[in-house]
Amino acid sequence: MGFLNFLNKTYHRNLLEKFLLKYKHLVKGKILDIGSKNRRYDHLFEGEITAIDVLPRPEFDVIKGDLINLSLQSNSFDSILCVEVFEYLEPGNFKTGFKEIHKVLRRNGKAIITLPFYYTDHLDNIRVTYSYLLNYLTNLTLYKIKMFKFGNKYTSLYDMIRYSKIRKKSNKSRNYLYNFILLFLYIAIRMFSLESKQDLFYSGIFIILTKL
Repeated sequence: MGFLNFLNKTYHRNLLEKFLLKYKHLVKGKILDIGSKNRRYDHLFEGEITAIDVLPRPEFDVIKGDLINLSLQSNSFDSILCVEVFEYLEPGNFKTGFKEIHKVLRRNGKAIITLPFYYTDHLDNIRVTYSYLLNYLTNLTLYKIKMFKFGNKYTSLYDMIRYSKIRKKSNKSRNYLYNFILLFLYIAIRMFSLESKQDLFYSGIFIILTKL
């Protein structure tokens, strides 16, 4: 992937999509995409996809649906995709979201869920740590759980600089400087295999749940 193409998204988003690509084989059959917005990940999966969002978009065949009140038939989906939706819930609805997914998922069905952590505020309501979420899901006793952190201090630094570049709408010379710094970071991260390093500055959490 070229640097200019990579620059079109945050490092966080690029890493998230790498995980989706790696585990796309788990999302199949009758699929529910929760918080779909514009069905950006349809091309990754083979199956019958129902896309829902609190803001329906008929032009993308996205119908109205709410994570905390899934008015869909119980045990009706083989797979569920829920990319960066949980952070918009009110804290009191967090458990409800996981229970609603459990309700509509078939036994042994897979749910892929992602949440941001060390990442820019995008008018969301709640951030949770990896350790909190692992304990929380374990105590729910509804799923078999597999979880990964993605991102680290290097990729987070990249995204902070990229954010500054976009927000400040700099003049040409400063814009060149930002691009030079981002290119340097991009090369360093790739050259020294820093992408997969683990530390406390992970930008997101990638979860694979299997309904028990």
